[in-house]
Amino acid sequence: MTKATTKAAVLTERGAARAQVGDPWIYGSDIADAAGVAGNVACLVDRGTFLGSRLLQPGSEISL
Repeated sequence: MTKATTKAAVLTERGAARAQVGDPWIYGSDIADAAGVAGNVACLVDRGTFLGSRLLQPGSEISL
Protein backbone atom coordinates (compact mmCIF):
# COMPACT_ATOMS: atom_id res chain seq x y z
CA MET A 1 0.00 0.00 0.00
CA THR A 2 1.31 3.46 -0.84
CA LYS A 3 0.91 6.54 1.30
CA ALA A 4 -1.13 9.33 -0.33
CA THR A 5 0.31 12.81 -0.29
CA THR A 6 -1.72 15.99 -0.29
CA LYS A 7 -0.61 18.98 -2.31
CA ALA A 8 -1.11 22.23 -0.44
CA ALA A 9 -0.98 25.98 -0.94
CA VAL A 10 -0.24 28.12 2.12
CA LEU A 11 -1.98 31.47 1.85
CA THR A 12 -0.88 34.84 3.14
CA GLU A 13 -3.17 36.66 5.58
CA ARG A 14 -4.68 38.59 2.67
CA GLY A 15 -5.19 35.39 0.67
CA ALA A 16 -6.79 33.65 3.65
CA ALA A 17 -9.14 36.61 4.14
CA ARG A 18 -10.16 36.40 0.47
CA ALA A 19 -10.81 32.66 0.73
CA GLN A 20 -12.80 32.99 3.96
CA VAL A 21 -15.27 35.43 2.42
CA GLY A 22 -15.69 33.25 -0.66
CA ASP A 23 -13.69 35.31 -3.17
CA PRO A 24 -13.33 33.07 -6.24
CA TRP A 25 -9.92 34.51 -7.18
CA ILE A 26 -6.75 34.07 -5.17
CA TYR A 27 -3.79 35.84 -6.77
CA GLY A 28 -0.22 34.58 -6.91
CA SER A 29 0.82 37.33 -4.48
CA ASP A 30 -1.70 35.88 -1.97
CA ILE A 31 0.17 32.55 -1.84
CA ALA A 32 3.06 32.24 0.62
CA ASP A 33 4.06 28.72 -0.48
CA ALA A 34 2.64 26.18 -2.93
CA ALA A 35 3.28 22.71 -4.20
CA GLY A 36 4.16 24.17 -7.60
CA VAL A 37 2.22 21.53 -9.50
CA ALA A 38 -1.04 22.37 -11.22
CA GLY A 39 -4.11 20.63 -9.88
CA ASN A 40 -6.33 20.35 -6.86
CA VAL A 41 -4.62 21.55 -3.66
CA ALA A 42 -5.60 22.03 -0.04
CA CYS A 43 -5.60 25.71 0.95
CA LEU A 44 -4.05 26.32 4.34
CA VAL A 45 -3.51 29.32 6.59
CA ASP A 46 0.04 29.86 7.82
CA ARG A 47 -0.66 27.87 10.99
CA GLY A 48 -1.90 24.87 8.98
CA THR A 49 -5.63 25.51 9.33
CA PHE A 50 -7.52 23.97 6.39
CA LEU A 51 -9.70 26.47 4.49
CA GLY A 52 -10.82 24.30 1.60
CA SER A 53 -9.51 23.10 -1.71
CA ARG A 54 -8.99 24.89 -5.00
CA LEU A 55 -7.36 24.36 -8.36
CA LEU A 56 -3.79 25.66 -8.53
CA GLN A 57 -2.36 27.08 -11.76
CA PRO A 58 1.24 28.08 -11.04
CA GLY A 59 2.54 31.04 -13.01
CA SER A 60 -0.91 32.52 -13.59
CA GLU A 61 -1.83 35.89 -12.09
CA ILE A 62 -4.98 34.28 -10.70
CA SER A 63 -3.34 31.19 -9.28
CA LEU A 64 -6.19 29.61 -7.30
